[in-house]
Amino acid sequence: MIERRVAFLALAAFAVASDGTLAAALLRQIASTLSVSPAAAGQGVTVYAAGYAVGAPLIIRAARRAPQERLIPGALGVFALSNAATAAAPSLAALLGARIAAGTCAGVFTAVAAAAAAGSAAPSHRGRALAVIVGASSAGTALGVPLGAFAGGAIGWRPA
Repeated sequence: MIERRVAFLALAAFAVASDGTLAAALLRQIASTLSVSPAAAGQGVTVYAAGYAVGAPLIIRAARRAPQERLIPGALGVFALSNAATAAAPSLAALLGARIAAGTCAGVFTAVAAAAAAGSAAPSHRGRALAVIVGASSAGTALGVPLGAFAGGAIGWRPA
């Protein structure tokens, strides 16, 4: 049975992973709203990935002594605010700034969530706890992105 903490972390990992590439599914809508080309709007995916790959390790290194109990809600809180800023972005520059922040927070959350899941499980169940987090991330990309794209088509990209 999956521990409640690991289940919460998996649910959040699903959401974080969905967000990473959802913008790619909504490029035409984003581009149209911001009056830019789809290629320019696509930079939102690129800067998210850059924040994840470059920004997150720097934040994790700087916060290495911070307890996981603070890093996880902090990363998720700023992630949520960054997504709200993405939805409200009046320009491409604002959208890109919000996407960098969201990607950085996503990377921080994912790394800390994996460590927290492994640390909260008995030694014989650590592999299972990590697999739940990684599996939820994979499901976020495989299932969350199509669901988000459907929602974007129905209610628009900003609420999605």
